[in-house]
Amino acid sequence: MSKRVITNIAILLLFFLGGILLSQYFKTGQIDMLNALWDMILFLVPFTLVLWFFLRKKNT
Repeated sequence: MSKRVITNIAILLLFFLGGILLSQYFKTGQIDMLNALWDMILFLVPFTLVLWFFLRKKNT
């Protein structure tokens, strides 16, 4: 995997995780870290699986 792909994925993740925190802040008026952590886990697991699947498929 090239360095550029890794950088793009990292930027996408940062934007998404920041978006989760912002949406929580606007919804409840405060940031509940435990709730935000749960949202991040719920997103990251399928995201990682899909990414792994596509990269594995591309390499074969």
